[in-house]
Formats: sequence, structure tokens, C-alpha cells
Amino acid sequence: MNFFKSKKPLDRSTAWAYLMSNLFLIPGMGSLMAGRLLAGVAQMVGSIFGFILTLIAMIRVVFSFNWEADAQEPFAYMRPVYLGIGIFAASWVWGLITGIQVLRDAPPDAGSTPKDAPKV
Repeated sequence: MNFFKSKKPLDRSTAWAYLMSNLFLIPGMGSLMAGRLLAGVAQMVGSIFGFILTLIAMIRVVFSFNWEADAQEPFAYMRPVYLGIGIFAASWVWGLITGIQVLRDAPPDAGSTPKDAPKV
């Protein structure tokens, strides 16, 4: 059962909307709506996990910083921040690739290239 894919055939403007939702809403959202369930769920889980890991690690960095001269080095906690950013970025790039694949699979619009258009 596919809950996300609509019954009507995919057109070019809908494929563009799926690509934009992958890039600007949350990675995986457009993939799910395009019917690519496994890729969409993996992208969404990766992006949410990466965001939460980055957020928790940044909070930990802020609270580990002591404002005195003998402060503990707050950048010792930065490895999870970089890991979270990397996981989110990988999910975003995967969403970009999936969105481009969906866009390439969509047939061109009927009125996009008229046959009697003058050649430049």
C-alpha cells in the first residue's frame, strides 16, 4: 500500500514541487509524496536525527562553557555537532538527488515546447 503517491500520473510541476519540498521543507518529504517510500523515510529519519544531534550537542557546548579564565574547553564537545551537521547534510544531498530523479522521470508538459515555435 502506498499512502503518499497519488493515483494521477506525475506531471512536471508536481515533480518540481516534490523537489522543492525535499530541499526547503524537510529532506524526505518530497520523496515520500513522490512514492519513494524507502528513500523518503531514510532521508527524513537522517535529517531529523542529524538536527536533534546537532541541537543537543550545541546545548551541551553552551552549558559546558565556564565564563571564568580557567574554563573547560567547550570545543571538546564539538565532534557530535559536526557529526549531526554531516548527517543532516548527507540527508539533504540524498533528497536533492532523489528529487532530481523524480523530476527526470516526469514527462515534459504538453504545452512546454510548441512545435511551431520559431528557432532562435
